Amino acid sequence: MYIVLYKLTDPLERCFEEVEFWINSLLSHLSNPTVILVGTHVDRVRSLKLVNQRMLDVEEVLATLAFLI
Repeated sequence: MYIVLYKLTDPLERCFEEVEFWINSLLSHLSNPTVILVGTHVDRVRSLKLVNQRMLDVEEVLATLAFLI
């Protein structure tokens, strides 16, 4: 089991880049890794709505990565 962290306070593009990098890194070494995705620094985000939107945006990136595999 692997944990991939990203900061909810980072710009969306940076979140995408970091998550994509680590997922691709895991996939290059493992055939079917179990990954837990964790958004950090939630206490520094202005509203719960922004947190939820950021999480959905990152999930979309993951769906794109899964499609490419």
